[in-house]
Amino acid sequence: MNKGDIINNPDEIFYRRVYRKDKRYIDKKTGKFLSRAFSPRPKDDGFLSVDLARLTSIQSALRNDPQRFVLGELINKDIIKLGLKSIYDPIIKNDNGQEENRAHCLIGQIDEEDESIAGILARKAKKIELE
Repeated sequence: MNKGDIINNPDEIFYRRVYRKDKRYIDKKTGKFLSRAFSPRPKDDGFLSVDLARLTSIQSALRNDPQRFVLGELINKDIIKLGLKSIYDPIIKNDNGQEENRAHCLIGQIDEEDESIAGILARKAKKIELE
């Protein structure tokens, strides 16, 4: 797979890392994801950062910090149904060319004004926690 390739397999799984204790991302009463957890930041140009599950581990996707982060697991068929694309986008260290995160992908392009897409992704995401 090359940088920029579209991932078309509907069964692929992606991990979205979310801050565990941030009230903007997880509802404290229900423990469920809020739409903000699946909303790109303005600087992300409508793309959501995720990791391709088959190229990483849960621990690595959590950055080995399960006290700080929780994962949302998304299935590509749900992304495709929303008219979005999953794009392979490995992050490479510039200084020596070694891969920093070969599992990194982007989901997009999400209209920043359309919070319904982020809400649907939040509801579809399965919560993965390590404690």
